[in-house]
Amino acid sequence: TNNTIWKMVKKLKTPPQIDRQPGAAYTISEKIEIFADSLQNQFSPNINSDQNHHNIITEEVNNFQTEHLIPETINSTNNQEVSCIIQKLKNNKAPGEDGIKNKMIKLLPNNYICKITHIFNVCLAHNYYPQIWKNASVILFLKKNKNPSCPESYRPISLLNILGKIYEKIIYNRIKPLLTALPDEQYGFRQKLDTTKQLLRIIDYTGRAIINKETIAFLMIDISKAFDKVWHTGTIYKLIQLNFPPGITPILLSF
Repeated sequence: TNNTIWKMVKKLKTPPQIDRQPGAAYTISEKIEIFADSLQNQFSPNINSDQNHHNIITEEVNNFQTEHLIPETINSTNNQEVSCIIQKLKNNKAPGEDGIKNKMIKLLPNNYICKITHIFNVCLAHNYYPQIWKNASVILFLKKNKNPSCPESYRPISLLNILGKIYEKIIYNRIKPLLTALPDEQYGFRQKLDTTKQLLRIIDYTGRAIINKETIAFLMIDISKAFDKVWHTGTIYKLIQLNFPPGITPILLSF
């Protein structure tokens, strides 16, 4: 009915208040501050760690940076790789802060692709990730069945600049061959592997245990915001210990 439609429209036009301590926020500026504080807390590393261990890791990473002030060699890109990445971009994705849509960059002539490729190669040669490509427009979506007045109920989506996304793909193409060192048991963040295949392995193990009348146990751990709160310095330290290509590590560190 018309009354039902109007209620739906009114609900969409009237944003909910956002709870905070103390009181609630009603104005746009107040809500922005609350969401900013909430996101900073969500994406800050856990601090419950041994301070001595923290200092040792931080010092090792700082030493690595000092020892690699001169850029290391890294495989350059070319027009073919850049064009291939661009053509695989989805047209319906929202643009980042630069306002450049995927469909727009797909229509660029070859001479412009050459210029963009040159920019990427300069960045690779200097082991550098431009600051402007790190900027993102953040949009918040309410999670399903969550309290709209709670800032933690919203999932942030970062809209990155198009050149930054292409550059990420170029870097990923140079990291991908190194991921073979990961154990076979790891399915997350690996190409062509997902939780469905891991569940099939569990079913297989369970079936064989039942047939052989063996005891089987599962330990399941759900770490809240494990990816959001990852300690970046600790991750870089692990890459250094794994002898990750020194040309790639500074790029990841600068990001």
